[in-house]
Amino acid sequence: VERSTLRDNVAQGGNAGSGNRAGNGGGGGPAYFGVEIDPKILTTILVLNLAGVTSSGAPGGTGGNGGGGGDAAGGAVYTTDGSFTLTRSTLSGNSAQSGAIGSGGQGALAGLDSAIIDLLAQDNVIIYDPSGNGAPGALGAGEGGGLWVRGAAEPARITNSTIANNTASVGGGVFGAGSAQLRSSLVAANTAPNLADIGGAVDSLGYNLIGSVGDATFNETGARSLLNVDPRLGVLGENGGATETLALLGGSPALNRGYCTDVVDQRGYYRADDLCDIGAFEFGATLQRPVVLPPVADTGGDESIRAGLPWGVYSQVIARDGVFLRSPSEIGNQGVLDLGVIAAVDVFALQGENAAGASVCFAGTGDVIWLDAQTSPRAARYLRATHQNGYTCATLPGIGTVV
Repeated sequence: VERSTLRDNVAQGGNAGSGNRAGNGGGGGPAYFGVEIDPKILTTILVLNLAGVTSSGAPGGTGGNGGGGGDAAGGAVYTTDGSFTLTRSTLSGNSAQSGAIGSGGQGALAGLDSAIIDLLAQDNVIIYDPSGNGAPGALGAGEGGGLWVRGAAEPARITNSTIANNTASVGGGVFGAGSAQLRSSLVAANTAPNLADIGGAVDSLGYNLIGSVGDATFNETGARSLLNVDPRLGVLGENGGATETLALLGGSPALNRGYCTDVVDQRGYYRADDLCDIGAFEFGATLQRPVVLPPVADTGGDESIRAGLPWGVYSQVIARDGVFLRSPSEIGNQGVLDLGVIAAVDVFALQGENAAGASVCFAGTGDVIWLDAQTSPRAARYLRATHQNGYTCATLPGIGTVV
């Protein structure tokens, strides 16, 4: 499934029959929502309608216990065999609902041997209904509000994806029932009774952001992930591209901390060559591949300049070649001054559509530090820099001073 939106779909499980005098009622039939996917026909956008099936057992005599209700499986996509690839798609507002005394279903996506790239799964809900006749059967857990993953011969690989704002009783975002591998993916802001975003066992290939691990097994085998942190996400909306996306907000810890599995994000916007954000959305990305240009020579004095920045980004040179052109107090952080400032630019305005994700470039090599203009004293943060054509460049998180 590529560049698709699967939204507001419901799977309804069957109802359990009443028990006979001596026996227990049988379970209601399962409901499979939408399509049982043949892995050979995943090339078109799917328009799904309600396809729930309800089955009821015959009433029995007094004294028996009701059987378990039918499971609901897959709020949006359910696959029974084979493998599939889900690319640059949005799964939003789906639910999997059990029958009476049934287990919760497997959320927005149930996958075997799957490759999941640049996916957004949000607002998917597992619902289970404990009502019914007779004594209840065992109430199963609703697992994986966003993704329920079971690997077979090969693990399910989830890369550069965002799984947020989903609900389940175990693993609000992702439940690993076999071999689920996460890389450069963001799983946060999901809802579960234990407040955890993941459940079961999940393998990390590095560069992930998990809002809350809880009591899940999180096996880190790659570069260290960010655990138990707030990702600073926006709301689902039109941010360009064929599907709605969840944008990262300025100052998100996911910025520039990911791994570039794909050259574009969920929208088809280009990611930086070696500085990717975690998740499906690349902050400040454009439809054109970015080109790093040498900084424009400054005009000297106190005049505003453009230092290789997009239109709408304005700055003043504070220091150049180790010499302050303006007062050193404008750095706003004595610790940074003590390190020895070679060059500094104060970026005081970010305006227009090209302003997001603007970069500042300095001639030569060295560390680049950003000083937040919104704090006093200014909080310092090292930026991840690229070195091209004799310049050291770093992406701006917001207005402030770059040293």
